[in-house]
Amino acid sequence: MTKHNRIVFAVLAVSLTILTSASAEAAYPAGRVYTRVQSVSPTKRLLTVSLTKENILSLVGSRTNPPYVAFPFIANGPVSYVAERQGMEVTTLPGSIPELTDTAEGGPGVAAADLRALAGANGILLKKVGIMRGETVYSIIVQPYQYNPATRQLTFYKTVSVTLTSSQPFPSSFDNFSAALNRTVANRVQSTSLAPSGSYIRILVNKDGIYHITGNELDTSGVNLAGFTTQNMTLWNHGKQIPIYVHTIGGTAFTKDSYFEFYGTANRVDYSRGRPDLYLDPFSDDNVYFLTKDSTAPIQRLVTESGALGRVSNAVDLSAYSFTQTAHVEQDLRYERLDNVDLNQPYDTQDHWFWAEVSSQQIVSLPFYLAYPDTTNIQPLALTAAFQGITHLDGTNGSPNVPNEHQAELFINGTHVLSTTWDGQNSRIVNVGTSANIPQSVLHNGSNEFRIYDANPGNIAVATLAFNWAELRYQRLYVADKDYLKFTVPDNAQPGYYNFLIQHFKNSSISVYRVNDSKISDITIKYLNNQGTAQGY
Repeated sequence: MTKHNRIVFAVLAVSLTILTSASAEAAYPAGRVYTRVQSVSPTKRLLTVSLTKENILSLVGSRTNPPYVAFPFIANGPVSYVAERQGMEVTTLPGSIPELTDTAEGGPGVAAADLRALAGANGILLKKVGIMRGETVYSIIVQPYQYNPATRQLTFYKTVSVTLTSSQPFPSSFDNFSAALNRTVANRVQSTSLAPSGSYIRILVNKDGIYHITGNELDTSGVNLAGFTTQNMTLWNHGKQIPIYVHTIGGTAFTKDSYFEFYGTANRVDYSRGRPDLYLDPFSDDNVYFLTKDSTAPIQRLVTESGALGRVSNAVDLSAYSFTQTAHVEQDLRYERLDNVDLNQPYDTQDHWFWAEVSSQQIVSLPFYLAYPDTTNIQPLALTAAFQGITHLDGTNGSPNVPNEHQAELFINGTHVLSTTWDGQNSRIVNVGTSANIPQSVLHNGSNEFRIYDANPGNIAVATLAFNWAELRYQRLYVADKDYLKFTVPDNAQPGYYNFLIQHFKNSSISVYRVNDSKISDITIKYLNNQGTAQGY
């Protein structure tokens, strides 16, 4: 039972990857390489790359997050390096892995020439990238594995340490520029976690959810826990303090047996900069949170409040209700340079990554996942869809003039939901409200399908458009998906006390949070052995 005043809650079982205290490795999302940079002396920096067998097996052959770290940095003079490898392991893969080349036009990553150089340099490459704001930019690229395609044998190291030495002291901007360089240099850091930087510890988050970080994980990552207490720990993101829940044992000191929790979000575009077609940050999904013990600001905490059933006699039972959820659906699979652009505007003024391209009279089907829609709810769903014109048949440069060259029709699971037309190489964002009376019943739990039809007849010239993303505002059941649910009360609910019934957890170790406000205790957990969505905790 919980009091509501337009508050959003999150509930999950602690077996979820991002919320577990079983071990440091279990708390790390699969497919990530962890790096730490430390200052050894004015002329030396130590880069440490660490990973597990699960990390490397999920990374090899990946084109979206390749198994190397490309760390950009600035230096005032020539730079050399010395590498040390520890914890070698050898495993035989059941099948071959894709060739590691960067074939996406304009896509991020290390060039094929760099990959060949990495192989010749035994997995480490130091290169001079160029000049940025008057500073010389270098990049140290580390690939902590070797693969023999003939034998399918994979050799990797759990830890690779690289000591960078400059002929001149590294500038003070070495650490301060690293975040900016990660967003501007092609060979940016692929992932960093819990990386100490001065008096701060950087924590990178790339998914929304409750994050649970133990003192043991911080200690393993090289963080000195001395001086961290419940009275001085604060977490910051984009200049704002983020409330945290801190648990210690036998006192106020934050030790290896302690942990803290917070609600983190992936990195997204700030719409205030006027880029409505961009949702994901074009450079990185990683959102940086800073943990420190040195801030003088008053601490903010997630407090504990009771959610016991029956504590208030007039609580509203929501067991038969659903709530409104917005699902953003997007896959960045196609890159387009978009030649008809304003060269005086920065690159990221508009999106260049799209889900699929569709030409005249062509139909493209795109599968997507949706969790537990309430298909019996009579309230219509609403949606927003973003398109982009690829061709611009405007009569210039020898092209014919085709008015309204882009004619997109969108279907969800075979039901027509919108039509739109526009000209040129422009973005097109279409809002379809509840007045269109699209029923919730068009949605499926789990697998769904968008179908995009380009209705341009193509009799004058072939036109091409791209589908970017869609947002569905639908009624969602109070049912966990993959042991997680972020929820609120139904629309038009009045402030008061409510009883929530959240179903379908696979693990009985469940935690409930009022996002950025409190951790709720005294919840009732039962196993339901009914069929369908009710089975589980």
